[in-house]
Amino acid sequence: MKTNRTIFTLFFCCVLFIVFYNIPATASQSQSQSQSQPRIISITPDENWIPDDQNICSITVTCENMPGNSSIDFQLHSTNWPGYCMNAGFAQYGIEPNITLTWVRHSNDAITVSWGNVAPTKFILWVRSYDYGSVGKINARACIGADPRNPERKLYVTNDCMIPKYSQQTPYIAEAQLDESGWEGFTGGPGADTETRPGNNMNSGDGLTAFEEYRGFVITGGSSQRLSPLKRDVFVYSDFTEGIGWAEYLPDVFNLWIIDKTGMEDFEPNPTDGSTARTNQRINFLACEDFHYLNQRALWVQKGGTKSGGLHTPDAAHYGFTQHSGSTRQGPASITLRFMKETLKPM
Repeated sequence: MKTNRTIFTLFFCCVLFIVFYNIPATASQSQSQSQSQPRIISITPDENWIPDDQNICSITVTCENMPGNSSIDFQLHSTNWPGYCMNAGFAQYGIEPNITLTWVRHSNDAITVSWGNVAPTKFILWVRSYDYGSVGKINARACIGADPRNPERKLYVTNDCMIPKYSQQTPYIAEAQLDESGWEGFTGGPGADTETRPGNNMNSGDGLTAFEEYRGFVITGGSSQRLSPLKRDVFVYSDFTEGIGWAEYLPDVFNLWIIDKTGMEDFEPNPTDGSTARTNQRINFLACEDFHYLNQRALWVQKGGTKSGGLHTPDAAHYGFTQHSGSTRQGPASITLRFMKETLKPM
């Protein structure tokens, strides 16, 4: 009996030794397997990139422990805003993406990056933007082999990123834009319209959302101009060959932009065929529906003429008619733009 107890005790001790001896080895093996798992670590756009029409952004892809003779599939999903800013370009919706991977503009934009025996740990992708408000998302997926428990089932690793880099506080607006002049300290979202009021209008804003001001407008001279969400903007179209009549005396609480006929929707004040003049001065007609608040219009300053009611003939240097949304006012007058009203006086 004693002999049997001794044998049992020795056996039990051996079992305990084997179990405890293998615990560190098992933990170490598990840790090693975890560390060697294939991963797409990150997909990172250039943090200083701000999209515009026809510019390029580099995307850095970092991965580890990827198997040899394999590949990563990348697919890009992009916005398809009309035109390339708020008042220039073609107006078709849903046809051409604003960002491309393949540099061929079609809706199913995808590429595959392959390698031989030695897998890369870092490489660069390039995307091209065709819009000042481009936003896209890259999805990456790589097959890393078969599931050991079910060889017919493939195993994948994935990752994704948004382009351009933006903060959750100001989505759809490139983070780098927040360091630009006129944007410092802005913390609103893309639909914000919160400029402080001038004059006698108690409303805030200028009728343009932060995203519309970020996406920008083509002004006289053909250049594209991003606006500031912190200062009210006024667009003026003038019949004067030189100058903009009384509009030049707008107070400096406004950013003043000069615009020509091509920068306004359906604007033809003197049709040659004798038909009714088209005078819609809408400036944000290539609207992005998610971030569009109202149809904003430019002021139209007209030369000469008189108006009934005993008002004097305008001085061409300082005065003029301004037409807005179908109503004609003789200057100096009040600017009525939904959110603006400021009495102007000649200097």
